[in-house]
Amino acid sequence: MKRNKKRYLTGVLLLILATFIYIEAQPYEVVSSSVFSSSDLTETRLYVIMNTLLPAEEASFAKNVISDYQKINGPRGKASYELRLYRTEVHYKLHIEYTVIVCDADGQVL
Repeated sequence: MKRNKKRYLTGVLLLILATFIYIEAQPYEVVSSSVFSSSDLTETRLYVIMNTLLPAEEASFAKNVISDYQKINGPRGKASYELRLYRTEVHYKLHIEYTVIVCDADGQVL
């Protein structure tokens, strides 16, 4: 009887570990964006799934996201970026934000 409980607990722990590794191995994903522009300023709002359960270095993460975004969409003159970060896709679907970061065009947190 004890042997079955140990196997069960081992199986549950392995499942939890596999899920954790699966989430951490995925790259971040920009799931939605909105661009608001006027004559002298462009504001971009990005909804980003981080795919991590661990604490993240937000400043370097924001700089990477903005750099990748600018490679795809091109740099804009005077711009600001609002990154709405979600830890996982489940958090995004349930509207549970991790944090909001506001940056300039160079990825520096304001």
